[in-house]
This record gives sequence, structure tokens and C-alpha cells, in this order.
Amino acid sequence: RLRAILEARGWQVIMTRTKDVDVYAPFDTAEQELQARDNIANRAGARLLVSIHANAYINAGPNGTTTYYAKPIDLPLARDVQNELAAQVGTKNDGIVKSHLYIPLHAFMPACLVETAFLSNPDDFALLTDPAWRQKVAVAIADGITDYAGAPPPAIQPQQ
Repeated sequence: RLRAILEARGWQVIMTRTKDVDVYAPFDTAEQELQARDNIANRAGARLLVSIHANAYINAGPNGTTTYYAKPIDLPLARDVQNELAAQVGTKNDGIVKSHLYIPLHAFMPACLVETAFLSNPDDFALLTDPAWRQKVAVAIADGITDYAGAPPPAIQPQQ
């Protein structure tokens, strides 16, 4: 969803994953897997990295949407993405949180990790299973990226 929205707005999008399988290798360590995802963005020279997840907890209590950042350069991106999510998706705004999560910490560019809602919370789970709500999330993240980065860079024209 997000890729289609961003591409329609003129962005070039590089996905680290398009399905729920390991990027690095089957049975890899968590660090190897997360570094493989960062490597895709780092080697591509990406302008920014947004990692999208669904949260979970040991009980059903916690709910809401949180955006994590690791480095000072990440904060404006995380803030803009979270502000759009808070304005558009209707979940509890759990805000932006500084953390040492691997993907934002090891990205060479501004990066954030979005926890869209909690799989372990029945109300959040109902939202996560709703295609219309997932579309709202994608639009909100795209709007946050646009707020942060402005217009996409001009497309590179092939040389004649």
C-alpha cells in the first residue's frame, strides 16, 4: 500500500521485504536479519528509511501507535510520521520514543520504526485486520514522509 502511494507521488521506493520471510537467510540470527535490511537501504543510498511493524505485548492492555527513532537525525522524520498517524488513523497516540532499536540505529540515513497498533489488543487487532484502516495508515505514513522530505527528487532521465 505505502509503496504504491509513494510511487504515485513520484518517489522511488526500495522495499527491504515484500513478504514475511527472512531477508538474510533462513535460521539467521536476529542481528544478521536486521543488518541485512539496513544494508539494502544503506547500499542503495536511500534518503530515508521507514520500518513498519505491528506491536505485541504479553497481555491485551497496551494499545496505540508509536514511532521509534535512535539518532538525533532521525527525530524530525519520526515526529512528522507520528504526527500524521496521530491525526489520521484513530489509534491512541503513544508518541515518539528514542530507543536503540537496531534498524534505525544502524541506518546511514534518517530512519524510524513505526509500530502501527498492537496485535495483542483486541481493538487494535480489529483495526490491523481492516484493509480500509491499513490504507489510512499507509496514507498517513506517506504524508509524514512528504512533511519531512518535501517533494520527491526529480526522476533520473536515461541518457540519450
